[in-house]
Amino acid sequence: MMKITSESNDKSITVKLEGALTRDWVKELLLFWQESFICEKKRYRQIDLRNVTFIDAEGKALLTLLYQNGAELLADSLLIKAIVEEIKLKGKKE
Repeated sequence: MMKITSESNDKSITVKLEGALTRDWVKELLLFWQESFICEKKRYRQIDLRNVTFIDAEGKALLTLLYQNGAELLADSLLIKAIVEEIKLKGKKE
């Protein structure tokens, strides 16, 4: 199960995720992302992963794409921080 919410102000938009980012939720996150940012290209974009408990391969692939398109990824648990570092390394190589 995953919960997706957002917070915004004049300078930024933060998409907050809670739960497990797995195949079933990748499409939902992508649609939410597209709807949230369709007219907001100038705002700072963040994805808050601090309440995410698990990310599968499809979730990593989507987060890599969003990172490559300017999203900052926020994490605090060791597991999710390691995944974010992997995404950042992969994003720099491509």
